[in-house]
Amino acid sequence: MTQQHLIAPSPGLVQQWCDIALAASGMFEGIMQFATLAAQWGADQELEYLSLMNKNEMTFTQTDLLKILGNVDPDNRVYDEGNGWECQGGYEDYVRGWLDTQYDLRQKLNLLTDGFMTMFNELNDYLDENS
Repeated sequence: MTQQHLIAPSPGLVQQWCDIALAASGMFEGIMQFATLAAQWGADQELEYLSLMNKNEMTFTQTDLLKILGNVDPDNRVYDEGNGWECQGGYEDYVRGWLDTQYDLRQKLNLLTDGFMTMFNELNDYLDENS
């Protein structure tokens, strides 16, 4: 393996775990020690990541953020048919919540593009007029 994943333990740390496992009294005990050390390391990494996220007032995991930002409009309730951004009638509150979440996340991640801001402003105007 020539490339290491960003959140993988270092080869030196894995070697330490191997040394501990090999010194165990039996193969099963060694495997259990190795698995336990790896699991503890992974849990510590997750806790550290969540701690950093909470310091930035963000309580989403990276996977959650990518899912949320990847959904331009999961239920196709937002559209632009040439008259500016609008939403399907009856879903104004749902769309406002979705739009505000998108804005907050993109702002915290410095991902407020011109295209998003155009949609955000037009859709906010539409929601203000139709809510």
